[in-house]
Amino acid sequence: MSRVSIVRGGDIRARTEEAIRRVGGIGSVVKRGDKVFVKPNLVDGAPFITGEVTQLETIEVLIKESFDAGASEVI
Repeated sequence: MSRVSIVRGGDIRARTEEAIRRVGGIGSVVKRGDKVFVKPNLVDGAPFITGEVTQLETIEVLIKESFDAGASEVI
């Protein structure tokens, strides 16, 4: 079953970090030596505020957390 976390308000980086923590941390899915592919949601012309496009700060947190968990490569 998929795990979902919703964190509202505040800084997007802090919210992303908290959401990851609430579902068990990135280390629950990323292991040392893993290659990780981050697939952002990119909808042509849609602004970030609509939620249709992944915010850059979210991608940055996912990349950092993946490397911190031991990923060898993040694409």
